[in-house]
Amino acid sequence: MARKLKEEQPVYNSLHFKLDDQEKTKISTKFNEVDFLKNEVYQLQESLQGSYKRIKILNETINEQRDKIFQLESRDQLEFKF
Repeated sequence: MARKLKEEQPVYNSLHFKLDDQEKTKISTKFNEVDFLKNEVYQLQESLQGSYKRIKILNETINEQRDKIFQLESRDQLEFKF
């Protein structure tokens, strides 16, 4: 009950009353810029992680192909016909 009453009471932020409209818009645009930059960083991190995964897959494919080549080369070298 006390919690409900506390939540329903209006919040009086002293900073809110001290700022005029221009200052409020400046603050809100800064927060928007920060949110935009956070989102941009998040997307870049996802892209980087995807690149690391792709590099790992490509390295595994290269190693598999290299192993196949070595197996073929070694098989041909062991066949001596005198």
